[in-house]
Amino acid sequence: IGLKQVYYRVNSEGVPNNVLGQGVTGKSAYEIWLESGNTGSIKDFLNALTGSTGSPADFSTVAQAEASQLTTAVSHVVTQGYAAPGDGGGARFKRVVAEPAHEGKFSLTLDDGTTVVWYEIVSEKLRPEMFGGFPDGVTDAAAAAGKAMRVITARGGGVLSFEGVGTYRLESQGIHPDASGHQVAIHIPCDGVEIIIAQSATLKLADDQQSGASSPVEVISWGGGRSNICIQGGGTIQGNTAGQSAWTGGYQQNSSGTLISSFGGGDSHIRIENLR
Repeated sequence: IGLKQVYYRVNSEGVPNNVLGQGVTGKSAYEIWLESGNTGSIKDFLNALTGSTGSPADFSTVAQAEASQLTTAVSHVVTQGYAAPGDGGGARFKRVVAEPAHEGKFSLTLDDGTTVVWYEIVSEKLRPEMFGGFPDGVTDAAAAAGKAMRVITARGGGVLSFEGVGTYRLESQGIHPDASGHQVAIHIPCDGVEIIIAQSATLKLADDQQSGASSPVEVISWGGGRSNICIQGGGTIQGNTAGQSAWTGGYQQNSSGTLISSFGGGDSHIRIENLR
């Protein structure tokens, strides 16, 4: 669309009252864009207009977003799922200047073949599905929860929600950072964390996670001195002691396993309610 120069007579109050004359047709916005040193088609020009402030780019999965070759970087990206659309792992990402230190990220290379753009997850409520952990009783949802927890730590607190329908299988993630001789599946590393376990969801320690009679696996645990921790939602946590073949009863463990624990003392504002 070209611009035209239009001249007005202005009254004593500075208000135009009629047109004096009409100038020549000006250059189009696309022509001005080219004269400013840009190159490309009209489509490239339109992409440039929406690149930083336009609507977010929409992709089916994270993998599809990573493989895309956009002409210009958009400010936000939305995915409809993690491995497949509708799998519960859909998330929203924003463009960032540098690679984030946590796992809630992905990068893509623009169609110039050299420019790498990083995106960071900004979904307010995180789910293990956003990091590849599903309520299918097969995938390791604890590893995915750990990735989400590292994002929450970078934010200074947040929400991790298990709201799928089915069983989230949890493997030990190794030695408990706050309790020598113990292992842990889901470790809470910071204050201000809420874990929601929906009524439709069951968190279950996987079989054979205990490596010996004296190395219990805490399902959800944290070190002492934590504050503002909430675990609730109406769902179920199963310690699955029957599935731990290495357990010989050689340590003090109840029949349900250690479901939720804290080590070190000094906690404040801890709320655990409405679980099964």
